[in-house]
Amino acid sequence: MILNCVFANGQIACSYSRYARLYCSFRYGCYNGATTDVYEHTAVEMQLNQNKVTNAEQIAMLFGLSPDVLSGRADDRTYINSIRTAVLPVVSAFEMALNRALLLEKEKHNKYFIIDTSELLKADILTRYQAYQIGLAANFLQPDEIRFKENLAPLGLDFIKLGLNDVLYDPKTRQIYTPNTDSHAKIDDAGLQNCGEGDIIAEKRENPYHAKDGKFTNAPGGKIKSVTVSDDGIVTTVYEAQAKTKYAPSPQKNHSGIQVKPKTYTKLRGEFNTIYPGSKKGESGYISKGKYRYKVESDGEGGIIIRKKWRQN
Repeated sequence: MILNCVFANGQIACSYSRYARLYCSFRYGCYNGATTDVYEHTAVEMQLNQNKVTNAEQIAMLFGLSPDVLSGRADDRTYINSIRTAVLPVVSAFEMALNRALLLEKEKHNKYFIIDTSELLKADILTRYQAYQIGLAANFLQPDEIRFKENLAPLGLDFIKLGLNDVLYDPKTRQIYTPNTDSHAKIDDAGLQNCGEGDIIAEKRENPYHAKDGKFTNAPGGKIKSVTVSDDGIVTTVYEAQAKTKYAPSPQKNHSGIQVKPKTYTKLRGEFNTIYPGSKKGESGYISKGKYRYKVESDGEGGIIIRKKWRQN
C-alpha cells in the first residue's frame, strides 16, 4: 500500500509507505490544501517493472558492460573487466584503422598509432603500489618512472639500483662485469677470458701440456713439438710425449735378489719405504703381502732387493 502526497500547487509529489502518513504531515506539511491518495501496484504493473530491469541488464550485456557499472554499484574489478570487454575492442579497431589509413607503406614497419588506456585500466592505489614494489625489488622500475606513472614530479634520481650479487652481461660485446669484485671478463670462441688493463689474458688451464696426439701429458720435459701464438696473444706449447709416466710400474734395478713382477715389486718397495723410511744400503726388514712374507733389503737409492720369500701359515 502506497501513500501519494500531492500539494495543491501541483509542484511536489511524494510517495511513502502507509506508515509515513504522520511523517508526511510533519515533514512536508500535508495540510493547507494538500490531498492524499492511497493506491496499490497491481501484479501487471510489478511484472512490467521487472521487465524493464531485465531489459536494461540485457542491453548492457549486449555492449559488454556489467549492469552494476550503469547502476553505480560496480567495484574496481568489475569496472576494469567492463572496460576490457566493452571499450578496448573498439579502441583496438580504431587503432588498426589509423595505422592502415594514416601511415605510409615505409612507415608501417617501425611506426604505429596506439591509444593510451592506462588511466582507464588503472587499479586501486593499494594494488598499484604493490606492483611498484615488485618492480623496484626486481630493478626493472626506477623511482622516477613510478612517479611519472602517478603524475608526480621527478626527483632527478638518474641512476639504476644494483645489488652486489648482480652480474652484468653485454650481449653485443660479450663482456661480463661483476660490480662486487670490480672485475671484467669476456666470452669468446676460446672460452672465458679475464680482462685486465685493456688486455685479454687467457684463463690458465689446469694442465697446459700436450703430447703429439693432442692428449694431455703429466709435465713438460719432452721435446717441444710446436709453439703457436693466437691473435689474442695466447701462447700454446705442445710437447712430445714422455716414454714413461709416473704411474707406470718400475722394474727391479738390482737383479741379484729374487725376481718378481714389476707391479708386485712396486708395491713391496712402497710398503718397505713406508715402514722403514730413510733406510740405508744393506738395512733389511720384513714385509707381508698377500699369502707371502718377504725379507727385503734396501739398496740405498730408494729401491729394494728381495732376499727371501716364503708362504705364510
